[in-house]
Amino acid sequence: MSIKFADGRVLAFDQTLGNTGISLIEVLEGKPAVCDTWHIKRPADGLTGFQATFSRAEYLRHRLGEILTWSIDLESLDFVVYEMPAVMGYRTESSLLAAYVLQTLATDLMIETPMVMVSNQHAKKVVLGNARIGKKEVRPLIENLIEIPKLNHPWNEHVADATMLGLAHLHDLTEEGKK
Repeated sequence: MSIKFADGRVLAFDQTLGNTGISLIEVLEGKPAVCDTWHIKRPADGLTGFQATFSRAEYLRHRLGEILTWSIDLESLDFVVYEMPAVMGYRTESSLLAAYVLQTLATDLMIETPMVMVSNQHAKKVVLGNARIGKKEVRPLIENLIEIPKLNHPWNEHVADATMLGLAHLHDLTEEGKK
């Protein structure tokens, strides 16, 4: 399967309160490459219920703030892409609250880069050719599609999902993607 991508620099997020994958992607002359990655994993804090949910949201906001403030040239970005929160399934409040944290933090940091939500199913369909692919299957398929340099930061299924979401948006900008 040959897929086309628009040129651009995208910061992409696969966000939840448990694990957030972040991928900085650049496409030049249609060729995609991962420039950097980050992974935020919630610490074990012993909390339960809503107290645990709020604590995880605050931790995510803090870590995202550090990454966005110190690790990324925000002015170099063409788009910020993040996963559309799930409406069905397990712990939907986690994906909704994580998306809210990301969106409000970006506003607080005065990021003027367009922010785009992409559904996981859409990304799987347009980038990988099958909307029903499981999370564990995404990583090896993305690795076959994009140049991934040796990084000091993690490359895992959460970062691979973020990469897929960013690539889906860059595909949607092409003539092929607009059909």
